[in-house]
Amino acid sequence: MIQDLMKRLKLDVLQAVLVDEGRRVREEVLGRLRDSLRGELERIDAKIAEFSGGKRGARSRTGGRRKKAAGPKRKDGTFKDALVRVLKKAGSALRVNDMAARVKDVGFKSIATPRNLTIQAYRALKDRTLFRKLGRGKYALKG
Repeated sequence: MIQDLMKRLKLDVLQAVLVDEGRRVREEVLGRLRDSLRGELERIDAKIAEFSGGKRGARSRTGGRRKKAAGPKRKDGTFKDALVRVLKKAGSALRVNDMAARVKDVGFKSIATPRNLTIQAYRALKDRTLFRKLGRGKYALKG
């Protein structure tokens, strides 16, 4: 019985060593593959640069997205601020469509259609730090 236990322990240790060694070998092979692919990508980038007349810049690494320049600050506040003013003025919970319709009454200027204002209101009302949901499509100020 003790001999069987010793054989089993040796077998367990041997299996653990083989698993670790296999993992190390796989990591090494994948690392080499990554390095060779990186070299191929650099060669392809050089070819692209030849055709385009320059090196690929930061734009290619960001997926073509550029940061927008900040526009002028709104004098009438953000849309969320307008929703807060609407709810304060109403004094009770309102439906989203009603809030979107009353936004212009509190001085918020927008060229958006009523439908777009309603969509904006739904998105703004997801902010649980300012608003709480009382029911289906009905929101109030938190606190």
